Amino acid sequence: MDCCTNGKSPHQLVEVVYKSTIRDDYTTRNTHKLHPENSNWKTVYLYFCALSSNLAQMTCGLMFAWISPMSIKLLSNNTQDNPLATPITTMQLSLLGASQPMGTFVGALMVANICDLYGSKRCLTVAYSIMAISMTVVAFSSSITVYYLGLFFCGTTMGAISVVLPIFVGEIAEDHNRSKISCMVCTGCPVGTVLCYLIGSYVSFRCFNSICAVPAALNALCFLFLVPQTPVYLVKTSNPAAARRVLGNVRNKTGKEIGEEIEKIQRDLRETYENHSKSGCTGILTDRCSRNGLVVALGCYILFATSGVSAFTAYLQPIFDAAGSSLSSSTLAVIAAVLQVISYASASASVEKWGTRNTMLYAVSSSCVPLALTGLYFYAKAIDPGTMKGYVWAPVGGLNLFMFLNVMGTATVPLAVMNEVLVDRVKATANAVIVVVSGIAMTLAVFSLPLLMERIGLAWCLWLYSMNCLIGGAFIYFVVPDTRGKSVSEIQEVLFNLFAR
Repeated sequence: MDCCTNGKSPHQLVEVVYKSTIRDDYTTRNTHKLHPENSNWKTVYLYFCALSSNLAQMTCGLMFAWISPMSIKLLSNNTQDNPLATPITTMQLSLLGASQPMGTFVGALMVANICDLYGSKRCLTVAYSIMAISMTVVAFSSSITVYYLGLFFCGTTMGAISVVLPIFVGEIAEDHNRSKISCMVCTGCPVGTVLCYLIGSYVSFRCFNSICAVPAALNALCFLFLVPQTPVYLVKTSNPAAARRVLGNVRNKTGKEIGEEIEKIQRDLRETYENHSKSGCTGILTDRCSRNGLVVALGCYILFATSGVSAFTAYLQPIFDAAGSSLSSSTLAVIAAVLQVISYASASASVEKWGTRNTMLYAVSSSCVPLALTGLYFYAKAIDPGTMKGYVWAPVGGLNLFMFLNVMGTATVPLAVMNEVLVDRVKATANAVIVVVSGIAMTLAVFSLPLLMERIGLAWCLWLYSMNCLIGGAFIYFVVPDTRGKSVSEIQEVLFNLFAR
């Protein structure tokens, strides 16, 4: 085209208007530069739907540490602190401590089939509501029996959330952000734990338990009025029109792109039902992909229990007391909890950059070094306490660095891995199995640490868990596949050939 027309200077720019002679639908599809096809658009509403679950996760974090500040009040003779008429006995304290874990196992086992029938959104709404009601009843009661039941039902909802929340995130997220969002939905848990350490000793029993109920109640209201049912469940229940409306809200996409995603969901569900015709435990046992997926996910969750994070977190204060730091053990425990919050938050960024497999591999493998060095400090101190007086910072720094690295790789990333490697047909049942088995492993780890410390010493306990981190790193390297950006069918193909390589 000649730009030097109508007497214009050859160096003078002129406005040229192009009129397309191509069909309008083609032009719209190929010239919509502000919104290209197959772009990884992020919407605020999608993240709100997923991350609002952090409210209930705050209640879970408060409940994980509930027994620590509340036991002091219930054992007190001061009626202003103790809502009961008399201090509780040691047996009653043990029953209070066991009520929540027992409920967790029950909730994980009973929710699998319910989630398949009614969908993850409804199950989470009911679970959040029961959690809020349970803690409200505990707050305004003066009966130890009510405390048992309240903590048991709260534990039941925590077990149900552990099973259903990964399903909800997996069904509402996209392939490119599924792992990142899976990590982000757990950030509220350590925040709740920090909150418990900060305020648990300074507020009344009624006030603290009321605070525990508030985040779960807000989460229930969010899911009831603001969060939609997942598009996968709507397609599964033959309601593609509703699924299209939901996708229009949680995806910043054109109508054509939404239609393509509906077709992709239908295709993935059809392939899942064709290749995994059986559901539940039968489907896991008879299907090769499901078995391999369960091995991968369960191994990652057991790694969290056996790497030492859960055990050391439970006994942070006595371990810091043994280190001989000038700071109080309670202050150091709060610092460690804050670092865990930062670690939880960093996990999603690491997963987005390196993927789930590499994040776990780097974090777990590197965490064995500060743990081994901390063990060396306590070994030298046991031989000659005077030689380590100038290095009291070493165990504090070493344990905090270990927990920062290890939590980044084992606390939230296994949730993302579980979301990736388990198909919809068996996910609820497999999640329940994983929660129960890993819960038992975690209970044994926490239970055995004081006995091991008494029998072989703290240094050897640290070295033992350091060796477990190395073994866990080897498991990740040889077994856990890289699922970054892969679709459901592509991940299933990788799992089918997992142990054939």
